[in-house]
Amino acid sequence: MKWAVHRVVQSPQEAFIALEELFKFFEDPYGVKRRFIWQASVAPRTYRCGMASLTRLHENNVELSKFFYLLKNFDGAVPREILPLPAEKTQVYTGIKEDGIVQLWRQYLQEGSIALFDGNTDAIEIIRFLGSGGSSLVYEGRLGPQSLPVAVKCLILPNGMDHETYVKESLTNVAFFVLFNQMERCGILGGTHIYEFVVSDTPPKGMPEEDVLTCSRGAHVNSGTKLCYVVTQLMDGVIGRFVTEEEDAFDPCYDTIVNTPLCDGEVFQFLYTQLVARALFDYIILDFMLHGQLRGDNVGYAFVSRDEGGTPGRPSYDGIIMMFQTPKDASPRYLRFPAGISDSSELRPLRFIRFIDLGQGKQPTTERLSQRGLIGETVVDSCITDDGLGRYWSLDRIYSKYIDTIGTLARTAVEWGANLCVDSPQAAEAALEELFELYAPMYGVATPKSEELARHAVFEWTPLTVRELRRQSVYRCKDDDSN
Repeated sequence: MKWAVHRVVQSPQEAFIALEELFKFFEDPYGVKRRFIWQASVAPRTYRCGMASLTRLHENNVELSKFFYLLKNFDGAVPREILPLPAEKTQVYTGIKEDGIVQLWRQYLQEGSIALFDGNTDAIEIIRFLGSGGSSLVYEGRLGPQSLPVAVKCLILPNGMDHETYVKESLTNVAFFVLFNQMERCGILGGTHIYEFVVSDTPPKGMPEEDVLTCSRGAHVNSGTKLCYVVTQLMDGVIGRFVTEEEDAFDPCYDTIVNTPLCDGEVFQFLYTQLVARALFDYIILDFMLHGQLRGDNVGYAFVSRDEGGTPGRPSYDGIIMMFQTPKDASPRYLRFPAGISDSSELRPLRFIRFIDLGQGKQPTTERLSQRGLIGETVVDSCITDDGLGRYWSLDRIYSKYIDTIGTLARTAVEWGANLCVDSPQAAEAALEELFELYAPMYGVATPKSEELARHAVFEWTPLTVRELRRQSVYRCKDDDSN
């Protein structure tokens, strides 16, 4: 019992190791040979945890495929004789269980009915107001019986806009969020997860009546006016904020943004996410610049280690491990970013970097969805045409300028990213390998043991995960056999 009380199990891999430890504890007093089972006067109930039974379990439950694949790739994860599958079997790797919102989005693309998103807000509770943008009010909330910490965005109804157009404009957010859900499901990156998109004439519990009036353009709470609510993962904060009137630096004619600096591991995530989105989906994330400044208010963060504070109820990690493998690599390569070791002269916790405002983006399928009238416009002209407003960024570049940094490698990485020409998914994929090679001398590690992997957030770019994501992409063309 003492062993069980103190044994930390934070992942399936760690549970597998603990299972073997449990058997060893009981082997001396209770271990028997197979013949004693056969010779027993009363046939015992037998539970199997061997190679054959695990193989059958895998074949009958494809949702476990990724677990078995990960175990195979971790040297020292478990003794070779109890590895669940031989190598050739892992290449099947079918079965990523989709989120409900992704399934609903697939249905919407087929049927085109906004009524699919009609629902109630009973599962949502507003805790406090977080802020407002040009098109929404944002709150901290709780979702479902487990009171999951979430961000709740209520989209403001534009003046004079009819209900159907309003919903379709709001769905533009979902069109991009689902891509991040799918990348997260495959383990390629951790994005800003979307849980729900609901259209309801009843506001969530705790939403002030005056806010309902603001979002509905003066319509009473009981008027029957339906509003759109986007429920996503809650961040611990954002890396940038606008200077307010109370501050000396405030300029009434110019929006000034103050951004916190990014350390080595955070810059890596910022660049990696953009390159992955372009490589996998030909997706260019837009609206990150204003008056020549990085829009840090559109970039969220969450602490990697929960010891550093932040929202309760989330897992805590010792750091981040990135696994990278190209088709020509015999085995994966690894980077490790410790959570408690700063890249500066002062101790500073590592943060997950997440893109939280995805209403603007350039992606071939979403452009067609906009043309079909299923969603709103996905591209603001000032983001792709230099009109003097300081939002323009060339489409063959990733955002990698005007970023404050700390650390040994962060500034070098930003300058490297600023000089990249990324004019195609293929160029983005090549740049991903360059990014890993840039960080490898300082953050490269040998193949981590399973105990270490269990304590870290692990993201992986491998031929297997990339192929599976492309195959199951919500925007995959049916006649595209190359993916």
